[in-house]
Amino acid sequence: MRGTEKIPWENIHQVLLECGSIHRPREFCDCVVKKIHQLIPYNQARVLYMDKGLHVIDATLVGVKRWWWDSYMNHYSKLKNRERNTERSTGRKINTHDWLKEASEFSKEYVRPQGLRYSMGFGLTDTEGNLKCVFSLDRTFLQAFSEGERSVMEILYPHLNNLFTNMSYSEGEEKENPAFQLLTPREQEIGRFLCQGKSPADIADFLCISIATVYRHINNMHVKLNVSSRQELILRLMG
Repeated sequence: MRGTEKIPWENIHQVLLECGSIHRPREFCDCVVKKIHQLIPYNQARVLYMDKGLHVIDATLVGVKRWWWDSYMNHYSKLKNRERNTERSTGRKINTHDWLKEASEFSKEYVRPQGLRYSMGFGLTDTEGNLKCVFSLDRTFLQAFSEGERSVMEILYPHLNNLFTNMSYSEGEEKENPAFQLLTPREQEIGRFLCQGKSPADIADFLCISIATVYRHINNMHVKLNVSSRQELILRLMG
């Protein structure tokens, strides 16, 4: 779609209807990244899910090789909180980026080797305005995002964000579960992964920490929650 084309109102309405029929945040985001391709074509996409400290705790990847994702997480884990917050402060606005003009170390080491040319990013927030997930729509072909495509995203964004903020968050459920209140933020992070069925090895890889560190946090959770097995721990966290 070019900037001179008419706004595809009917298609926008259809995308919002389909995404709005979903009431679980993760499934909603998966639907958004899938349906938005009909209006704003891309050949790679990333949806990063954040905790309260803006740590990435999970992701949806489209057309992205796992090796590059691991490389990014290695870069991300080394950032200081202030740098991390700045890099991902995309809530309430839409960003477009021309990587061909970017000369940063991050661009040289991570972006350009993947062949990424252009990106459009936006974030969805909770009722308090806290950033909960970040979308990056990426192109490896030489066609920048047009003004028309940006206009479509500017129409979609407030509706998508309103739909997202009205959903029940897993973190909200954790607040109601007293077990999570006894854990540190890192223990809560690992606890969420365990409840999703991830193994300690998977968690270590994703968080870029040693498996021994993961087991140490799990053992600490056993003591704090007075459980004797991982199955009992998961049941306590999900209760």
